[in-house]
Amino acid sequence: MSVPSPRLTRAAGPILLLAVAAAALAAAWWRPIDGDEGYYAAAAGLVAQGQTPYTDFFYPQAPLLPALYAPVVKAAGPGLRPLRGLSAILLVATAVIWWRYLACRYRQALWLVVLGTAYVALQPHVLSWSVTVKTYALTGLLVTVAWMSLAGGLAGRRRILALAGAGLALGLAGSVRLLFAPLGPVVVLALAVTGRRVGERPGQWLRDAALVAGGWALGSLPLLVCYLRDPAAFVFDNLRYHEIRFSELRNRYPEPGLARRAAASLAGLAGILVRDPFQLVQFALIGAGAWLARRTGGAEGRFLAVVGAATLVYVLFCLAPDPVYAQYFGAPLASLALPLIMVTLLHLGGTRWERRAVVAGALVVLGAGVFFVGRPGMDDDPAWSFENYHAVAAEIRSHSEQDDVVFSLWPGYVFESGRRFVPGMENHFAIGVSAGLGGADRTLFRIPNHRSVTAALKTRTPRMAVFGTWTHEIDLALDNPQMGLLLGTVQENYEVVKEFGSTSVWVVKRAP
Repeated sequence: MSVPSPRLTRAAGPILLLAVAAAALAAAWWRPIDGDEGYYAAAAGLVAQGQTPYTDFFYPQAPLLPALYAPVVKAAGPGLRPLRGLSAILLVATAVIWWRYLACRYRQALWLVVLGTAYVALQPHVLSWSVTVKTYALTGLLVTVAWMSLAGGLAGRRRILALAGAGLALGLAGSVRLLFAPLGPVVVLALAVTGRRVGERPGQWLRDAALVAGGWALGSLPLLVCYLRDPAAFVFDNLRYHEIRFSELRNRYPEPGLARRAAASLAGLAGILVRDPFQLVQFALIGAGAWLARRTGGAEGRFLAVVGAATLVYVLFCLAPDPVYAQYFGAPLASLALPLIMVTLLHLGGTRWERRAVVAGALVVLGAGVFFVGRPGMDDDPAWSFENYHAVAAEIRSHSEQDDVVFSLWPGYVFESGRRFVPGMENHFAIGVSAGLGGADRTLFRIPNHRSVTAALKTRTPRMAVFGTWTHEIDLALDNPQMGLLLGTVQENYEVVKEFGSTSVWVVKRAP
């Protein structure tokens, strides 16, 4: 294998990372809005005002993301694009860290370093999801930090600090998205098993496992603090809600049982792999890497075994929700399983012609990501364009004051306009589970239902109302008579002031 010139090696890093930064910022600016960004942004805005997830408002995720994004709201004001800017910065930081690691690990294979860094930052699913105001950019960065720390610690570089740092990063990742919470214990167990297998002294592998466990416990403190503050609300928002929300399987089988749920989850994953060839290729690269890594010994072999165990457990936990969501795999696995993917790419690029074939194939995939070919997770409905979004928010601001309450089925408009929410409407998913809860639980968990919303509209508490975006999804969650009553109440008390495609903005009717 030819060794790249030092000049080429020095130039490749800055050029690639500048390309990553340009692509990430462009994607953050132009990508259509994802519906979930509305409630993530709203949560960041509420935290910026001093409110707390679970205690003050319904938030069906782990608590750390709003806390990190809240300072951006304080500094730049309510706006989706500044928050996306932070996501883009986190993605670029992830690419920088991977470049530094891969450049040391594969210093004689520049093509592989460039390919690995590009894969973790420019492939279609990463560019689509990691620039949004969601959990993907932050968890990707934290997993990257965890793996870099773990690899260094196992290699003997600042072992105590590195292993504790790996656990801390994994704990923080779980405090951002609960799907990552099991990874800390899995890594601890895998370190113990692999330590015994390679013949390490019991004191050594026990200390390694304890260091990771201690770091993970520290990183998980946000979860513990929020649980202790309001145990019932924490459990409902993070666990019970996801069990009672819309389920395709339970619509057909009210009591599906474990076997039927497992079969449905596997069928859902199979459907994702059939519909999305990129996901299929990614799973194949990961599986091949895990198989080939069995031949690797020493600290690197132990590291790859830990990564394989964590990846497997993550995938299994992603099969628990119903339905199974493709976005849980595409971007998260890029950072989580990259060490295994690199093993496969190195094996495939054994000769010059094989390397050329691998690079050519990768360029096609990465080019598709940069130019949004396939557009994974993107909705081309004009309602989700920034042009429409900003126009609706501007219309709200022009007809209301700073402290006015605005009703919207989708919270993004209220966040962007800087107005106040109808209680419970900070999250567009909340009303969808109201029918399955009693009145006491709805009050305890801050869940609105059609009666409470209708009552607010009848008294004209909201200064304005917005309909269109997310109306269909709410219509599916409520019975037709309930939705009809809600719309009828709006028509009785409000009038349309302007329409933006399928989105209509309403103001309180003037007295005759």
